[in-house]
Amino acid sequence: MSYKVYNIDNINEWESVYNSLPEEFRHISYSPVYHKLFEINGDGKAELFCYESDGSIFYYPYLVTETKSVGDVVLEEPVYDIKSVFGYTGPLFVNEDKDFIKASYKQFQKYCAEQNFLCELIRFNPVLENHLNLTDIKLHEFIGVKKYVLLDLKAHEDFRENYKTKYRKEIRRYSGITERIKCDITEESVSKFRKLYQKQMIEKNADSYYLFTEEYFDNLLSLLKNYGSLHYVEDNGEMKAAVVFVFDKHTAYYYHSCRDTSDANSNWYSKILLDFTFNKFQVKGFQYCMIGGGVTNSNDDSLLSFKRNISPLERTFIMGKRILLKEKYDTIVKIWEEQYPALKDKYSSFLEKFRLT
Repeated sequence: MSYKVYNIDNINEWESVYNSLPEEFRHISYSPVYHKLFEINGDGKAELFCYESDGSIFYYPYLVTETKSVGDVVLEEPVYDIKSVFGYTGPLFVNEDKDFIKASYKQFQKYCAEQNFLCELIRFNPVLENHLNLTDIKLHEFIGVKKYVLLDLKAHEDFRENYKTKYRKEIRRYSGITERIKCDITEESVSKFRKLYQKQMIEKNADSYYLFTEEYFDNLLSLLKNYGSLHYVEDNGEMKAAVVFVFDKHTAYYYHSCRDTSDANSNWYSKILLDFTFNKFQVKGFQYCMIGGGVTNSNDDSLLSFKRNISPLERTFIMGKRILLKEKYDTIVKIWEEQYPALKDKYSSFLEKFRLT
């Protein structure tokens, strides 16, 4: 019985552990190359905690964020919080035996205390529904965030049978657009994608985080060459709409998309791009395509309603949170509340509030 911790400094070893997982567990967001993308983006230090016992494996990747000060107060010693990477991960258990799960988390909690980890925020994987493995140990508070749409590419010989009838007819009406779709992943195409994507994020007044850094897009190119796709439509050399998916063996995840909102046809380009990509994935033999949910958690969200045209299969996106070192956590939060009293009520339920300014 032993555990080992990996990070980007020993990425080849982490890659070896990832590749040793049974194929059904190898979702791209669990890979070190995916985590490296977000460490470079400045989200935190990527780390994998791996515990093995008699062939059973506890595989848990996350990001570690350091806090040295809260407002004007310099802490006596740095504290850390851990969170899932952008996307869907959470702990994996190769052997879902309850005793092994308890033993794994006992080892992990010991490690967390040694590392001064204050709290833990998990973005569970809605395809794997891995939150169910942790319900019995009662360590986390679980939050049902919103509904996500999942396309089963093997439910029908023609995946379009999942579509609502009206939507299927509309897609066929505009199918001629497929002749204009490009699939190349190059520095030029990713650069054009970045320009259009960031333009649309600014139009939407999105949080600055979602603009991502230049280094992020440089490394996105490397990720997509091995574990992704970029399909797009151009007019006179200008990218008008694009969709990006990431994947590994069997499940693809809708990752980024954008369109030129000044072009009236771009909305249809986006729909045809999705249909084109689903077809490619079915040919590859993929089982699922996670399409995601709406902008909000409302059941009437317009984006969610659109995605429900594509598939009737839904999953709930679950997040989990817990405080690991309560006394230290409460002390840090008290400092934050004294520094930022105007934010206290607004972010009362926010786990990592002490990093907000």
